[in-house]
Amino acid sequence: MPKARRVAWRPFRIPFREEFRASHGVMAAREGFVVQVEDTEGNAGLGEASPLTAFTGETLDDTARYLDAWLEQFRSGTPPTGWDAVPPSAAAAIECAVLDIAANRSGRMLARYISRGTETPGPARSPVPVNAVLPIGEPDAVAAAAKDLHGEGFRTFKLKAGPDLDANLAAVRAVRDAAGPEAAIRLDANGAWDEDEAVRQLTALRDYGVEFVEQPIPPGDGALAAMDRIRQATGVPVAADESLAAGVDIEAVLPHVDAVVLKPAIHGVAATHDFMRAAVRAGRKAVVTTTFDTGIGTALAAHLAALIPEPRPACGLDTLRFLEGDIVTGVPEIADGVVAVSNRPGLGVQLDEDALERYATGPWREVLL
Repeated sequence: MPKARRVAWRPFRIPFREEFRASHGVMAAREGFVVQVEDTEGNAGLGEASPLTAFTGETLDDTARYLDAWLEQFRSGTPPTGWDAVPPSAAAAIECAVLDIAANRSGRMLARYISRGTETPGPARSPVPVNAVLPIGEPDAVAAAAKDLHGEGFRTFKLKAGPDLDANLAAVRAVRDAAGPEAAIRLDANGAWDEDEAVRQLTALRDYGVEFVEQPIPPGDGALAAMDRIRQATGVPVAADESLAAGVDIEAVLPHVDAVVLKPAIHGVAATHDFMRAAVRAGRKAVVTTTFDTGIGTALAAHLAALIPEPRPACGLDTLRFLEGDIVTGVPEIADGVVAVSNRPGLGVQLDEDALERYATGPWREVLL
């Protein structure tokens, strides 16, 4: 069995092509850390730790301190201590890198490696349908973007929704007019409403054929029961997103919602797979999505999406286009609104050293064994 010879991480910052607006704020750049593991036989594994502070409370400093503790574990054999909770993106990145190198050793694509020994069938042969993401914006701009994306083959549109009902109505009308009656429209409120406001908004919006709304109210005590009441009162299906916090009992969530939105870059690989299987058993939709990740996180999400049994709902794999560039090559491309997951071993992506040098905000921190 080959042994690890190097573990390392490096910080990066990739600007958005344009600022991205959602109800929780404006994103101008994606910052995070690439994690790399190499063994004595030349195999390598990659992971990405790009925290979303608005989602988990984890900061870049939290992530960097934990990754340093992880390096120290390899240097001294002492596990990280003093952490009430491991920063989720750091844990997910390490897990991904370890699984990537193991899948590379085995010669299996990551999706097939993840599903081995479980009741989950291997990745389906058909491509994964992808939903297009539309930021908050003026109706004319939203309509133009939806029309262009419809022309590229997208048939499901995820529209960020804010607190202003008139603005939301105008945006949804614009997307419906641009994409046509057969297109699926999803709303993502990111917890922007309270229960009464969610009922008011969704009652007004439901006539436009909303497939479901993600996280209409903030997570917390009583949120699941409230989301259940919202779906019953409005007839609009509800998906849990931010409510799927670390340590959540997925079996307690599923009776209250119609779908779950799974983020491997936050939940980790094993938990995402477990949540997916539980949702499928319960007859709920499982939608895998990125968190505006680089190609590393995007490829990981695509592999997990490929494990959703058919017919799959469209998954959120279309966020890489919002970034100015990438730090890996080999990311499967979206064509005609679908993506075919690479059958190369592991994640199927390779670090682009020149691009990483351009976007890096610091040197490699590493331990050689």
